[in-house]
Amino acid sequence: MDLFGRDLITTQEWSLEELRAVLDLAARMKRERFSPQFTSLLANKTFFMFFYNPSVRTRQSFECAAIP
Repeated sequence: MDLFGRDLITTQEWSLEELRAVLDLAARMKRERFSPQFTSLLANKTFFMFFYNPSVRTRQSFECAAIP
């Protein structure tokens, strides 16, 4: 099953099989989070954050998460 380029906005747009596949992948990524397969996914990518309302806690949380 190829989920490349799919956006998960609501679960109603996805089949049960697709939801299970994406949840299985998320669990695998969490287990193997230090694997080069997953740590290099965002190499040479640009990360953009846009906050409509200023929130220091939210902004700092995202900044900490974005720093490798």
